[in-house]
Amino acid sequence: MTISNIPEIETEIETGKKVMPSPPNFLNATIDGNEYKLLAGQQFLNTQKSQSYLADPSSIKQKPTQIYKPQNPENYDENTRVVADGHHRIIWNLHHGIQNDVKLKNIMFCPADEWRDLTFKEVD
Repeated sequence: MTISNIPEIETEIETGKKVMPSPPNFLNATIDGNEYKLLAGQQFLNTQKSQSYLADPSSIKQKPTQIYKPQNPENYDENTRVVADGHHRIIWNLHHGIQNDVKLKNIMFCPADEWRDLTFKEVD
C-alpha cells in the first residue's frame, strides 16, 4: 500500500493530544493498483505503544493491516475503505517511511472515523 498524502504525525506524544496536527479527512491509498479513500476505524492510539514505536521502529509489529469496507457503505463513496486493525502500524510506519503491508477484505465491514478524531489515549 502506498499513501500519497502522508500527514505530519505528532512526535511530542501526550495523552489527549491529537495524533496529527493537521489531519486529512482521509488518506489517499493505493492498494493492489486501486485507489481508495482510507478512513480510521477507531478514535485513539495507545500513548505508550506510540512512544515505543516512535523511539524504536524495529518494535513495530510488521504483519498485514486489515482494511475493510465502511459500515453503512451506502453513506460513503464506493472506493472508501477503513483501517480495521493496525492503526499503530499504519501511522508509525508512515512516520518512519516503512512500507505498510495490508490485507483488503471487501466482504467485511467496520465503523469509520475521520483521522482528525484520532488522539493519544492511555489504555490498560
